[in-house]
Amino acid sequence: MRLMIVGLYLLGSFTILNAQESNILNDTLVFYYKTDAYKLSSNQETEILNFLTNKKLLKIKVEGFADYVGSDTSNHVLAFKRAENISDFIINEQFIDSISVFSKSEQPKPKNYNEYQGNAMDRKVICYVMYSNNLLAENDVSLPDSSANYLDSINQLEVGERIVLRNILFYLGIAVIIPSSYSELLSLKEVLLKNPNLVVEIRGHVCCGVIPETSEDMPKPQQSDSNLKLSRNRAFAVKNYLIENGIDANRIRIKGMGFLEPLYYPEKNDKERQLNRRIELIVLKK
Repeated sequence: MRLMIVGLYLLGSFTILNAQESNILNDTLVFYYKTDAYKLSSNQETEILNFLTNKKLLKIKVEGFADYVGSDTSNHVLAFKRAENISDFIINEQFIDSISVFSKSEQPKPKNYNEYQGNAMDRKVICYVMYSNNLLAENDVSLPDSSANYLDSINQLEVGERIVLRNILFYLGIAVIIPSSYSELLSLKEVLLKNPNLVVEIRGHVCCGVIPETSEDMPKPQQSDSNLKLSRNRAFAVKNYLIENGIDANRIRIKGMGFLEPLYYPEKNDKERQLNRRIELIVLKK
């Protein structure tokens, strides 16, 4: 049976009282299910992606629940499967390396209960999300802008050609776009609206790849899971912003390149590292 979320609630965002941890926040997500259901739909996956992409995640705990319909053993298994399904999705999307998963099994039977109908409010998963709001912006050392309307040149690109999107900056280490970049994205939106047949791929790139200790000749960039995760999430953040501002999601694909295609290698200074952290647009269809 397919999972149906009756509601997705943010049960408050609060600051931990410890003054030394005043930048640590907690949110709680609650998912409700039909009887025997435990899998996420594509829309629900998108809800989770949208929520987690804009946070520097520190810790996630997932608790699965089942109601009183069925045996204790089957309800325990179902509750765990609900929690595990969400945990696996979040980890597979590379938001965080590990998640604590718990099964709370069945809930107490209320008075005058219906043995077959159950209690919808007990068929749920609770996700406890801890994250940091201590965000530092990247330095702006954007590529020189030879034209105030350089984005207009996108419609002149051939299929397979690419352009670096200038002035799109993120907070350090996470996929959160800084507000000063919104005007650039809105200009990109206008270009896409003017060219409705244009299908593009947004590629994220990061800096600071790991160089193997032993290498002959010129060392080559080495991919890491964290670099790949960050670059993909940044590309997704750009796509999501464009979708929220009226661009059809089917016109935008994303790809995280990690540190596979640095503009500068080896990186000699902060400027070169910043220029390696970039967002590119590639034309897929015109």
